[in-house]
Amino acid sequence: EAIKRGEVTLDQEVDTLLPKGITAPSKEGGKITLRHLATHASGLPRLPPTMKGEPSDPYAGYLRADMYADLARAKLSAKPGKQYEYSNYGAALLGQLLADRAGKTYAELVAERITKPLGLTHTTAVFTTENMADPHDETGERVGYWHHDAQAGSGAVRSNVRDLAILMRAELEAAPGSAMALTQELQA
Repeated sequence: EAIKRGEVTLDQEVDTLLPKGITAPSKEGGKITLRHLATHASGLPRLPPTMKGEPSDPYAGYLRADMYADLARAKLSAKPGKQYEYSNYGAALLGQLLADRAGKTYAELVAERITKPLGLTHTTAVFTTENMADPHDETGERVGYWHHDAQAGSGAVRSNVRDLAILMRAELEAAPGSAMALTQELQA
């Protein structure tokens, strides 16, 4: 949506969107772009270097300032664009950069540009336990809810089956050239 509005481009370097005085790491002369973040090809680690949340709620208390400060500490595993490596940090950074560019919180941006236009009335990036199933770990034991703070872009969106069916229909019926169709294009 931000691309279609002309707010950013896929090949825009992350450094152009960061707060003054903050720079993203680079490797072998390669700079991280929004495309790299969106496709998990940034070389950023899976998690931010200083995130030390409790195992039961690992993202809680990790704030926007922490995310940006960690860019100075982050070591890239490969030149940006060279290889795929899943990164919650990269996904969260992408969400935060887009929210900052729009002058909104991540939750506000998701609501304004995705959930409200699609009529997803039970989908939110705001923390809530309303209408939520209790979370469980891989052994089936009940665990606590996670609070994402600055890591919202890596998994704070909560939904239900009805809304996911609406989203699936929107994906299947995406008009050529639309923002939704752009999400389906192969990115290299």
